[in-house]
Amino acid sequence: MADTVVAEEGTMAPTVDTTTAATTTTTTVAVEADMSRFNRACSVQICTKEGYSAFDCFKRHDASYTPPQKSASAAISSHYGVDSNWYMDTGATDHITSELDKLTVCDKYHGGDQVHIANGSGMRISHVGHGILRSPITNLQLKSILHVPSANKNLLSVNRFTCDNEVFLEFHPNYFVVKEQSTRKLILEGRCENGLYPMRSPNK
Repeated sequence: MADTVVAEEGTMAPTVDTTTAATTTTTTVAVEADMSRFNRACSVQICTKEGYSAFDCFKRHDASYTPPQKSASAAISSHYGVDSNWYMDTGATDHITSELDKLTVCDKYHGGDQVHIANGSGMRISHVGHGILRSPITNLQLKSILHVPSANKNLLSVNRFTCDNEVFLEFHPNYFVVKEQSTRKLILEGRCENGLYPMRSPNK
């Protein structure tokens, strides 16, 4: 419906069609909202931070910038023994496993990144995917797991685990607990074994 604008005497009053303008504005707002949600869910490929696009990243034209390397402090440590448990690692930037069947969803990795360990050597990444760690209370999400065939043990990145599940960890001399951030409700607990904190499945 057109709105009529009152003109001075002796001139023709122009009309303005506000229907098209309103539709365009609504569509623009919807697209911007979708892009905002998309940006919050994705990490920038350049600096790996979330919340904006690679085009807007201020590191994009910095030739001296080197993105952070993926690392694991104990991926080849023999102290972990031979088992299929997940071990919590405060030095790991990502979840790492040598067992492909721990990924419920996975894709072949075609990038050039490697996982760097304490001695400086790198390990090839074969697949990336997601998994689930079951607990008596809820299923805990393991996002962005790196399948590294040469890794000796399965490592849980403490930082990624707490962020993705909105939980926090308490490490004590003889045990550890996982609690929900908002309610402090106990979700999972386990024992310290030989100075390490294995995240065992409930049936073990």
